[in-house]
Amino acid sequence: MRSPCVLVTGGTGILGRPLVWSLVAQGYQVMVLSRKDALASELGLPVGVEIIRGDLTQDKLGLSQSKLEALARELKVCWHCAAYVGFDARKAHLAWQVNVQGTRRILKLLDMAPQASLHYVSTAYVAGKTPGLIFEDPVAEVPFRNTYEQTKNLAERLVFHWARSRHRLVKIYRPGIIIWPGARSQGIGGVLRSIELVAKAFGLKGGDILGIPACTMAYLNIVSLDSLIEALIILSKDLFPPGIYHLTNPHPIRVVELLRIIGETVGVRVEAICPQLPRPLTLAEKFCCRLIKDLLPYGQVWQHFESSRTRALVGDLLDLSLERLKELLEPRPKDQGWRYFCSFLGTHQRMKL
Repeated sequence: MRSPCVLVTGGTGILGRPLVWSLVAQGYQVMVLSRKDALASELGLPVGVEIIRGDLTQDKLGLSQSKLEALARELKVCWHCAAYVGFDARKAHLAWQVNVQGTRRILKLLDMAPQASLHYVSTAYVAGKTPGLIFEDPVAEVPFRNTYEQTKNLAERLVFHWARSRHRLVKIYRPGIIIWPGARSQGIGGVLRSIELVAKAFGLKGGDILGIPACTMAYLNIVSLDSLIEALIILSKDLFPPGIYHLTNPHPIRVVELLRIIGETVGVRVEAICPQLPRPLTLAEKFCCRLIKDLLPYGQVWQHFESSRTRALVGDLLDLSLERLKELLEPRPKDQGWRYFCSFLGTHQRMKL
């Protein structure tokens, strides 16, 4: 008997690649939509995964009509993981094309495949700047910190209304901020890397203090990639009902604790500067804030993601302790970037700090 045919978008990304490996291990026949014309092994995917060359930003996903129809006939499950995660407002058009229009194009494909179910990976932060307790319920349009949140919110509402109007089975997953071992390129790892580079550039060490503007009562919801993948595989099983699932840490990390751990990892004291008790920033602090400006708004609002529906099915799988967080942030083999950073630092006098 042939294994169920699964399409994964974003299958070469931080979340998508380990998800593909897990799906293959579960016995699924996996296809990955990719803009690159390459073998699976060249993309870091298991041998046997079919690479479909396509593009979410193109009509018909960049496929011919016959290829699109053939894909729709085969399809049993679709994992839509692809997203543009940049916060830069100057690239809002790209976020719109990938996150919103790309999702719309996937839904059009699924209209041609009535037998297929959809697993949509959203983000807990579709709630935008909404303070307080956030439930595993549909969200409305709210104020946002950036175009990423806004476009993911729009895409999630597209998925929800599509499922309701067509009576289709959809599971919407809202993960917190994802972290993985040695991460230094984006998210929390990107913050650590920026602080690391600033400390080195300005000769900070030991008892030197680097202040970051943040509310002392703010929390960040951080989940580890390995636990997230395991939770996704569990929740995707047919015996669990469709709906919205918060894949979030039930014990979110206080921003002040996160900064302390980052400081211990880097070797300087990193502290929160309370907005109610501001002080003048040093040049190093101004420069650091410049580097992490897109993430600073996340340290200003108290939010807690209620996840009783998810916890009832996965238990404490998504718990992330401070000890585990510190372990994940420990340095791995030195990456490239110091030379680029030095050239960037040389332009600071021309910046508006």
